[in-house]
Amino acid sequence: DALDLMNDYFGEALPFMPLGADGEWEDYSDETDGNLYFNDYYLFDLADDYADLLETNGFTYDSENECYLGKAANGVDLEVYVVWNDMGNSIDVYFEIPEEQPSSEEPSEEPSEEPSEEESSEPADTIQTVLTSAKFGASGTNYGNYTYTDDNGVSFAATCAAGYDCLQIRGKSNSGIVVTENTDGLVAESIDFEFYNNGQARTIYIYGEDTAFGIADMYADEAPTIIGNASYSGDDLTSIHVDFDSEDYSSFLGFRVATTNASYISSITITWATVY
Repeated sequence: DALDLMNDYFGEALPFMPLGADGEWEDYSDETDGNLYFNDYYLFDLADDYADLLETNGFTYDSENECYLGKAANGVDLEVYVVWNDMGNSIDVYFEIPEEQPSSEEPSEEPSEEPSEEESSEPADTIQTVLTSAKFGASGTNYGNYTYTDDNGVSFAATCAAGYDCLQIRGKSNSGIVVTENTDGLVAESIDFEFYNNGQARTIYIYGEDTAFGIADMYADEAPTIIGNASYSGDDLTSIHVDFDSEDYSSFLGFRVATTNASYISSITITWATVY
């Protein structure tokens, strides 16, 4: 509000501008047609030196408009008016901030250089998919079959439960999660797992291929390619980030637990890229 502005420009941005003995200005801004207007009754010893304070700190007196012109320490132009009240025992101070302020930064004349496709080592146009039990519509501790399609045209199938409100998958009974459709041919460049810590060590196998495969395929003798894993000891670990080398970028992913025991995953965030 106006009083905060006054304390900012006069009390902090312009430290030479004294505040009253009570450390605060009285706000009468609603009586001044939009100007910021303040009154202080505790400037008896400083009032005579007020003009000197302004001029010493770079303000000049504009006799035509009867005000002092200068800049706050933050570069904002100020027009400062100092007026004795009728009783002569205090001064009224109000100031205007001109509507047009100079830019604090000069525009760069040199155009920014965009890396060429050959120079760029990072995939372009990254987007994300976040998987949770709620998005699959899973609930309870009984395993079931679920599907989910995100806004990027990527579809998933899951055989899971939802213990602890997590994606609960296990390394048996064809439990896991796979991408079944990838309309735009996105490729995964990294995955972030958020685990519910139940104090048990687990390893999640991450499978990747250029064509779709099913959950049962991850249990077959000739399973899809394992392109990474997320292993944790269960000791206070909640998150794991997995990056992929460019030769392992895949459009179709799968997740299953390495052991027969269950893993509880709060969320899986897949960062996709459109080109590589």
